[in-house]
Amino acid sequence: AGSVLYAGTGGRLQQSNSRFYWDSTNNKLGISANGTNAFSGSYLPKSPLHIIESNTGQPRGVTIDNYNAASNAGSILLRKARGTFASPTAVQAGDAIGSIAMDGYPFNTHTAVFSGIATENYSSGHGGSMFRFELSDTGQVSPSPIVYMTGIGGGKMSILNNNPSATLDVTGYIYQTPGSFAGTTKYLHTNASNAASTTNLNPGVMIYSGAGSDWGLDLGYNSGTSRYRSRLFSNTGGD
Repeated sequence: AGSVLYAGTGGRLQQSNSRFYWDSTNNKLGISANGTNAFSGSYLPKSPLHIIESNTGQPRGVTIDNYNAASNAGSILLRKARGTFASPTAVQAGDAIGSIAMDGYPFNTHTAVFSGIATENYSSGHGGSMFRFELSDTGQVSPSPIVYMTGIGGGKMSILNNNPSATLDVTGYIYQTPGSFAGTTKYLHTNASNAASTTNLNPGVMIYSGAGSDWGLDLGYNSGTSRYRSRLFSNTGGD
C-alpha cells in the first residue's frame, strides 16, 4: 500500500491511510468519509475507486455540479470497447455498454442491475441500444432480465421479452386494479372520449364498468368511411 499526501492545517503535508488509502499493488483508491476508519492492509479497496460513508442526510455518495448557459447538465458517462486500451475494437450486438448494479449486505452478488445493451454491431454509423432492467425474485440472489426499453422502431418497451414487437409488449398476464378516473368508471380506453377511435384507422378497445355492477368489453374500429363496434357486457341481472 501507499499513502496519498494532502495539505493539512498550515499547509503541512499529511496522510490518513485509513480514510484515504492507495493500494499500490492493485492500483485502487479508497476514500472513507464521515470519520470511518475503514481501509487497512486487511481491508483493501474493492474497485479502482471505492467510497465508504455512513451519512444519512443529503447529499450522499457522489455530487456533480455543472454550470453553463446551455440546457445540459452534469452527467455520468460509461463507455465500452472490446479489445484493449492500446487497440480497441467495436462493440458487438448483445454487449453491455454500461451498467449500474445494486446489492445489499451480505453482498452476495448484484441483485438489481440497470444496463445499456447494444442491439447491433457498432460502427461509425451504427449504435442501436436498449435499456435492460434485471431484478431478483424473493429467495434469489441472482437477478433475471425483466424489463426492456429499446430504440428499435422508434421506441418500444417490453416485459420478459428482449425483442419487443410492439410499443408495449408483455409476456404473461396483465392485471389492472381499477382506480379513480375523472367523470367515468371506465378502466382502459384508447382516446380522450373513452370510446373507440372515430378520427383515425386505429382500432379502439375499452374495458369498463357501467351503472350498478355492469361491466363489459367494447371493441371498435374506424375504417375511415364506416365505424364498426362490438360490445360484450354483463350485470348482476344476468343480461
